Parts: sequence; C-alpha cells; structure tokens
Amino acid sequence: MPERNVVKWNAMIAGYLKNGDRESTLDLFEKMSIRKNSVTWIEMIDGFAKNRDTLKARQFFDKVPLELRNVVTWTVMVDGYSANRELETARELFEMMHERNFYVWSSMISRYCKRGDVKEARNIFDRIPIKNLVNWNSLISGYAQNGFYEEALEMFRKMQSEGFEPDQVTITSILCACAQLG
Repeated sequence: MPERNVVKWNAMIAGYLKNGDRESTLDLFEKMSIRKNSVTWIEMIDGFAKNRDTLKARQFFDKVPLELRNVVTWTVMVDGYSANRELETARELFEMMHERNFYVWSSMISRYCKRGDVKEARNIFDRIPIKNLVNWNSLISGYAQNGFYEEALEMFRKMQSEGFEPDQVTITSILCACAQLG
C-alpha cells in the first residue's frame, strides 16, 4: 500500500476475513503502524465471529480500548454469539450492556424465536424502552414462524394502535398467520 491510512488497513482486514484468511488478518492487525479505530476493532470482532471463531472474536472484544468501546462493538459481539448459536453467552453479554440499540434488541428477539422460545423473545421485547418497526417485525414474524398465529395478529393490532405502519415484512408475516388460521 503506497499510502497507508486507517481506512485502507481496515479494508484489507475486512477483505482477508471475508476470504477466511485469519492468519493474514492477524499478521496485518499486528503490523498496523497507525492507531486502530473503532472500525478496526469491529471488523476483527465481526470477522472472526462470522468465521465461527467466537473465542478469538471475544479476545478482540475484551482488548478494545475503553474509549473505543461503544454500543456498536457490544452489539457486534452479542450478535456474533447469537449467530453462532451461543445464545446463553450472547444473553450474558447483552445483559451487561449499558446501552442497547434497536438492532441488538431485534437480534436477541429473532434468535430466541429461531430457537422456538417465543416466550423469552416476548420478555425481551417487553423490556424495550422505545420500540421501532424492526422490533415489532422481529416479534410478529417470530410468532408466525413458530405457529403462534393469534399472537402474531394480536401484536400486529397492538403495533398499529401504537402508531406504526406495517411494511413488507409485517404484511408477509401477517399474511402467513392469516393463511394458517384459515
């Protein structure tokens, strides 16, 4: 690289990880001659989690400097665990978060639904202080996918009563629920 800046380093790291070349990634990370930013750390955490190495991802998460650790670094690690079906570990880290964004809430709801635990998904949903359409869709589609069609319709009505307009995801889930109910 003729001129090396953090953006180019991060792009190289992301490329190596997307190709599954963990050894070159680690080598490049160690050779970075400039200050690593939050994107650098997030790429390492996310990339190793996507390569099914949550142990290495967690090692990077634990090394993130405090001034760079934010809701995104936490969310990426939580999602990495849940995507690798380590839901209990994801939940432990989720509960340690000081701040949560809509994505991490929805990620946890979706993962519990995929596991068939719609009761726990609903418990998490009920804790969201300010819900958005993505959160509603996560629960509604989770109910529909798990055969809880009445509950999906009930949440759809509640979502509308709270002023949310359905999108394509909502409509698809509700149509599925209605078709199954007959």
